[in-house]
Amino acid sequence: MLVSGWRRNSIYAFLGGVRSAAQSVSYEVCMFLLFLFCLLLTRALGPTFSGPPSSLVFWPVALMWVLALLAEANRAPFDFAEGERELVSGFNVEFSSSLFALLFLGEYAAILALSFISRWFFI
Repeated sequence: MLVSGWRRNSIYAFLGGVRSAAQSVSYEVCMFLLFLFCLLLTRALGPTFSGPPSSLVFWPVALMWVLALLAEANRAPFDFAEGERELVSGFNVEFSSSLFALLFLGEYAAILALSFISRWFFI
């Protein structure tokens, strides 16, 4: 996102790319911490665990993970990175036709990849 905004040679596209990259990094840190917490919790809840079922323990973490996924994928209500409803599409200011299509195909490929990671991790 940062490179696509910088490549357009416009200060507005560059600022949109910087803002979008900063938000994505902050969401990725949250996702990494949730992932790490789940790994540590899985090791702690080994075969000798005699507390509540592990599915009850993982529900709050799974809910936070889904919220972090929505934020990472820039889906509503976390679509602050682009602001396409209010202004313009952030780092996509000057893209048209095939470059615009490739950018959005990459965005939807990231959504699919995050969905597969979530399925693998929680199921």
